[in-house]
Amino acid sequence: MKKVIINENQRGFLFKNGKYIKLLGAGKYHAFGGREIIVNNLNQPVLCPNCALEILLEDKAVAKQVAVVEVGDEELALHYVNGKFSSVLRHGKHAFWSVVDQHEFKIVDISTPEVDASIPAYIFSKIPQIYYTKIEVAEYQKARLYFDQKLVRILDAGTYYFWKTSTKVDV
Repeated sequence: MKKVIINENQRGFLFKNGKYIKLLGAGKYHAFGGREIIVNNLNQPVLCPNCALEILLEDKAVAKQVAVVEVGDEELALHYVNGKFSSVLRHGKHAFWSVVDQHEFKIVDISTPEVDASIPAYIFSKIPQIYYTKIEVAEYQKARLYFDQKLVRILDAGTYYFWKTSTKVDV
């Protein structure tokens, strides 16, 4: 018999003989007779090594307490926690506990290199550079912008950001 304590800032997943049974809140539990309890912190993504996220989301108790986003192949999701930028999410289904924090997601299309004007420039200082290319044109310069060796337009002085895609960006 194993004693498991789940704190207020945690949730637990109860399994019996490898099958998901239910969500557990704060308290003291005993795991015996083929039972296992996996503990998740509320400030971390919803993860469980014993089963897929879809199985957990079928439980209404879990679905009520999480924020879920599905990100496509040529998309990124900008993840905000309590109104502040937190991270970038790649393709797949992601779930976060929304018991304490409020999670918001902004889906960004990266199928073309052009960055939508609604993306604030400060975001680029917070995300890894593997997602974008930064181009700076000095005040006394102009630059020719090429996508896949085709002239797109002339860039005036300023800082420009382009998503890294299968399209090659040159200046």
